Amino acid sequence: MRRSTTRAWSGTSPAVGIVWLLAGIVLAFLALDFIFHASGANNVGFAAFVFSVGTFLAAPFAGIFKTTYAAHGNLIIWADVLAMVIYALLAVVIVKVVALVVARSSATTVV
Repeated sequence: MRRSTTRAWSGTSPAVGIVWLLAGIVLAFLALDFIFHASGANNVGFAAFVFSVGTFLAAPFAGIFKTTYAAHGNLIIWADVLAMVIYALLAVVIVKVVALVVARSSATTVV
């Protein structure tokens, strides 16, 4: 039996996949930063790397909300949560714009 190697186009641009990949990476770092701070993780090794990247990504939103101190000195950093929401919304907007541009360009080239 012979299999076809032809792939059907899914209707999405590779740029859409790249945007979702980057958004997923950013959101994962921010979520890990939030969880590590909330659970009181020590600032060593991988956690130190996550803290530095998370602090960098959440820097534009730092100071909007106060950091809450939970039990045993653990931190609830609301800037991380706000950054996750804003970056997710930004990713959705970028994906919609890319989809419109791709749809418009494919409609003009298929005449």
